[in-house]
Amino acid sequence: MWTANINRTVTNPTAQRIVAQCVRVHEATHRDQVDCTGADVERPNFRSGVDPNASECTAYSAEVPCYESHIDECGTDATCRSQVQQELDFARRQKRRYCGS
Repeated sequence: MWTANINRTVTNPTAQRIVAQCVRVHEATHRDQVDCTGADVERPNFRSGVDPNASECTAYSAEVPCYESHIDECGTDATCRSQVQQELDFARRQKRRYCGS
């Protein structure tokens, strides 16, 4: 998970928790699709035979509903809602990009 990138744009503590949770959901779909034998901070390449576009489609298809089901945890906190909504909107755009719909 790229926590440093999340913390630059998601500053609200509740939003950070929600976003981190949903990014973990996304990344968990890649667990058996990448080679993680390198350095801790590298972004590993997909294993041979894994279609990167199909893999990202699956990952964003898991991430989007995570945001949708957790955004209400922001309650009336407008900053939290805004920051989670921005991440949800990004994930939806990426899902359309990789899934084609």
